[in-house]
Amino acid sequence: AKYGPQKILKEEREYQNYKRQEVISEIEIQLDELTPVKTITLDKEMVELRCLAKKDINGSFQVTIWLVNNKEVKSNSDIYETCLFQPQLSIEAEDGFVSIENHKSFGGDEDTQSNALLYRRKASFSKGHGCSGNWVLGESGKCLRVLSDFFPVYDILPILPVEEGDRFSGPEGEVDFSFYGNSQLDKGLNSSEVNKAILINLRQLLNSYDRWIQLIGEEAVSLDKVYLKSANRHLENCNTALQRMKDGVNLLETNEFLMRSFRLANHAMYLQQLRSRVQRDSDGNIQEIPLASDDKNRKERKWRPFQLAFLVMNLSGLPFEDFDKNQRDIVDLIWFPTGGGKTEAYLGVAAIAICYSRLLNPDKSGTEVIMRYTLRLLTSQQFQRATLLILALELMRESGEFEDENITKSSSRFSAGLWVGGDLTPNKNEKAKSELEQLRKGQGRNCFAILSCPWCKHSFEKNTYSGYRYSRTAGFQFRCPEERCEFHSHPLPILIIDEQLYQAPPTLLLSTVDKFALISWIDGPSAFLGRDTGKPPSLVIQDELHLISGPLGSVVGHYEDLIFDIMSRYGHSPKIVASTATIRRAKEQVDALYNRNVSTFPPQGLDYDDSFFAVEANSIGKKKNNIPEAPGRRYVGVFSSALKSNITAQVRLVSAVTQLTNLFATPLLTQEETIEGAPNFKFHPETNSKCTGLDPYGTLVWYFNSL
Repeated sequence: AKYGPQKILKEEREYQNYKRQEVISEIEIQLDELTPVKTITLDKEMVELRCLAKKDINGSFQVTIWLVNNKEVKSNSDIYETCLFQPQLSIEAEDGFVSIENHKSFGGDEDTQSNALLYRRKASFSKGHGCSGNWVLGESGKCLRVLSDFFPVYDILPILPVEEGDRFSGPEGEVDFSFYGNSQLDKGLNSSEVNKAILINLRQLLNSYDRWIQLIGEEAVSLDKVYLKSANRHLENCNTALQRMKDGVNLLETNEFLMRSFRLANHAMYLQQLRSRVQRDSDGNIQEIPLASDDKNRKERKWRPFQLAFLVMNLSGLPFEDFDKNQRDIVDLIWFPTGGGKTEAYLGVAAIAICYSRLLNPDKSGTEVIMRYTLRLLTSQQFQRATLLILALELMRESGEFEDENITKSSSRFSAGLWVGGDLTPNKNEKAKSELEQLRKGQGRNCFAILSCPWCKHSFEKNTYSGYRYSRTAGFQFRCPEERCEFHSHPLPILIIDEQLYQAPPTLLLSTVDKFALISWIDGPSAFLGRDTGKPPSLVIQDELHLISGPLGSVVGHYEDLIFDIMSRYGHSPKIVASTATIRRAKEQVDALYNRNVSTFPPQGLDYDDSFFAVEANSIGKKKNNIPEAPGRRYVGVFSSALKSNITAQVRLVSAVTQLTNLFATPLLTQEETIEGAPNFKFHPETNSKCTGLDPYGTLVWYFNSL
């Protein structure tokens, strides 16, 4: 479109305005006429359409079409008349368009080759130069039209963990993923009947995975030759993961302590998941406590299939009796989108390691598992989840669930520790005492990380911070004020003060990677690595591995070599489990950090949308193949080359987006008063049916690098 000047009369005064004029040109082009460049003149010889076609070895044409504005700006007054506004090129072909085969133009990078295989069904039909390329598909999937676009929009559906269903059915029925079904402590740890049922159940899971691998193996035979190398590599990774799972199940069958640890860990995960759902009302009263003996809870509380498979796959690699050194030296990397259940998966492995170690040595003390993060906010959040697991294990120990009197009577409790910077928690007991005194005077901020009892959710801050205690002999402690809580009678086994952590290294230590730099300056941190016990941790968990890159990765890599060397001198090198939300160049990153091979789980198959344990969701309203529906993420591209900087572009964009709620939602809303007196906005009853999918939420979430 272009804008031409016009004069308007308003209140007997004359004004100059601009009127939009839409210009549409339809041109038919023969491909054999486009060599060399063909120029077509538009709009009185001032605008040109230029076309170029190249024929490839397959007989298809690669066509490039672009628009040139030759109009010159002679003065500021005629700038609007010489510009072209909202230009768009739209091309149709009688026989349709073929896809652009990107994979043939790239080198031998494994990630690139894998992506070419996984996304081979996601064809691209056009590219933009100074704009975006877009296209329109017909009902048959054939591309009928390609066009330029300055405001491209694309929806990406989420990848969801596969739940129970036909995929996990076999001759013995469906695989039982419930925590109770894989523990059944009420029938005794010595029950051979339960052990046999667990082994049958796990092997049925592996058989389901085996059938799927064979199925995609048959499909791989018919693939284009360019994909075969990647397909064979993916199949090999899947078969390797399957064999490791089989090794784990076989070890469960022959190692009595490992089977006990597996069942105990399942029960601990069951308890921690039940307790994570305890809630209190505004008056502090417990609304409901889920019972472990309830049949509904026993059926509904369960692993996601990939979590149970990951658990079994890592059994042979934990550095205890009968372990496989080669599997121990593999860094197992869980790759799943945020919210998919990565934390539960590696907490399950941690629970097995902790239980096995205690069964071997009833009085075992010292750190068994180290969990590390890069962001301090994440560390505090994950610490609250990890403490639930430790409290569940400690309650099981005290109540005799381990069926070992020496463990029950041992003075060595399971404990959790948070080891982070002094800005988040006090480093010394005297500092903790001072901070608590300030809190009780109504001054300062709460720096004690945990605000309520992880087990019963009773607030530690009520009644002048009664959940925090300090004594000269014991130092700082967490004490639950709730008399009905199982941990009311003695201090909670949770440590957050550096001095206390060095004196009594916790069973499970959570920290940030930068905190380990202290090992070069003070002796205390070496207690976590096995200095006093001669038994270093058996498991190291690194969350958000993809964030350890750039300068941080370079520094961490130097310390990793030192830390693992120290642990090896004290006893053995630990198993490493990591999680990430992206696996780009994971092989190179793990090699640089740990000098170890990496195994990504779940391994990819032949398509991006199905790895057996995870599938792409269906769009809302388009459910098929028993795959759940879920809203995805909409990506919108904004082309802002005319603006001076990215900051200016962001300001313009934010201004427009923040006005959206006021312009469209506010006129449709009615305000009601809630019990607390806060405004509650709802849609008018007469417009509610027309507002499906419209949310009056008006806050714009904007991410920066400050995390």
